[in-house]
Amino acid sequence: MIEYNPKKSLSLELRKANADLSLLYNIIEDVAGEIDLQRLSEKIAKEVKRRLNAEAVFLMLIDAEGLSLELIASEAIKIPKVTRIPITGIIKETFDSLSLYFGRLEIGSEVFASSLCVPLIIQEKPIGMIAICNKEAKGFTDGDKRIVYNIDIVATNALENARLVKEFVTSHQALNITDIRLKAIRKACGLIGSSANLEDSLNQIMDLIVTIMDVETGILFSINESKELFIKTKRGEKTKEIKDMRIKQGEGIIGSTAELNEPRFAFELPKSPIRQKEISKMIGIETRSLLSVPIRKGNRIKGVVVVVNKKEEDIFSLDEIDLLSAMANLLGLLL
Repeated sequence: MIEYNPKKSLSLELRKANADLSLLYNIIEDVAGEIDLQRLSEKIAKEVKRRLNAEAVFLMLIDAEGLSLELIASEAIKIPKVTRIPITGIIKETFDSLSLYFGRLEIGSEVFASSLCVPLIIQEKPIGMIAICNKEAKGFTDGDKRIVYNIDIVATNALENARLVKEFVTSHQALNITDIRLKAIRKACGLIGSSANLEDSLNQIMDLIVTIMDVETGILFSINESKELFIKTKRGEKTKEIKDMRIKQGEGIIGSTAELNEPRFAFELPKSPIRQKEISKMIGIETRSLLSVPIRKGNRIKGVVVVVNKKEEDIFSLDEIDLLSAMANLLGLLL
């Protein structure tokens, strides 16, 4: 007869939960701050191999055309001489089901009888996969699957952010941007994921924006499902005087930035007392100049970033508008 002891069962479940949380924390701590896609991929593959004691681990991302997988990182004694893997067989089954899939996997000339394929999913769409492989047929335990699941949670978002940052830096290097501006953008890229705390990362980037734009105050607005903008964070001078507010999309200079999906600005406001009073009342501090740009992530508007009162001149240059727009796109990676 098998006896059921609820205290022992509960203790076992608590131990499993504690182990899961500990693993998740260690992984977050290890990958936080890493925005280089290659180094991040190698860290993740190494961590998976170590945790599961597998013969080989491969991390692959879907290419731009979506027709094949690009092998980004390998942890194996014998590295397959292949960089592209077709989306067929067990790989296709994994992507079709959007869940863990177990079976035989071929990577180049290497054949693995026992493989656990884990899809990397963003917004219900696969961006790649992690394959945990063994040459001989053997199963994977529930504990193995739990470990992979926890790693997958952290790895997917970290990899997507690193990929977007890489694309962002590459695109801006091709533009005519001064060294100072490009250095500022690279520094902001380095702040993405530098902390496991989202609020800290946002505040650090906003502090950088206030400094390089040479303004008194910076305000980050996020947008909710009701199309209302609300203050996510505010940095710089006089932040205590800036009131909490809700701005409807299309309302005023800030709301119209979100609605029109384009920068809006106001300068030399002391020469227009009525408009200055209107904007100052909305912000909560006396406003001489203001620049507001949309925060985008893909085709979606995620919020608005606003800088208030240039310290030297009242007029924002085209370069400054471009720079703040670039910074706004980086903020979009975090929102």
